[in-house]
Amino acid sequence: MRTGEEIPFDPERPYSYNAFRSWAYYKNYDYPENYCHKTGAPSHGKTCMAQPILQA
Repeated sequence: MRTGEEIPFDPERPYSYNAFRSWAYYKNYDYPENYCHKTGAPSHGKTCMAQPILQA
């Protein structure tokens, strides 16, 4: 979600290892992210750890 790097689909673990380490420093579940975890489409801040998939 943060980098656009392709990773296995798992809504419980939507970050790559390095992106998770960055997120884990603050653990802000509502921090806006860059990409949809499911499709990889740009989310323009509409995704976050709490909601990793863009809503239609």
